[in-house]
Amino acid sequence: MLIGAPLVLRRRAPLLGWIIIWAGISLQALITGNSPEGLELIFVLGVGSYSVGAHNTLRRALAGAGGHCRGLHYLWAGQPRHDERQYG
Repeated sequence: MLIGAPLVLRRRAPLLGWIIIWAGISLQALITGNSPEGLELIFVLGVGSYSVGAHNTLRRALAGAGGHCRGLHYLWAGQPRHDERQYG
């Protein structure tokens, strides 16, 4: 809910919506121990990042891009590498 719902803010307050999206992703990863993944996450991140760039000033768009890179880093840093995963 916290990941998809902020898309309604994509024109009026895209940076705020972007912050709420990343807060939802982080909150889910912290509470459940599993980060969200799949097409729904790709869609939300694609639309959200486009909205931050298209409906903001350059300064705010760059701030959103920096937050996106940092968020992806933390999201991927917590994931085990392919060779470390245990199957079975």
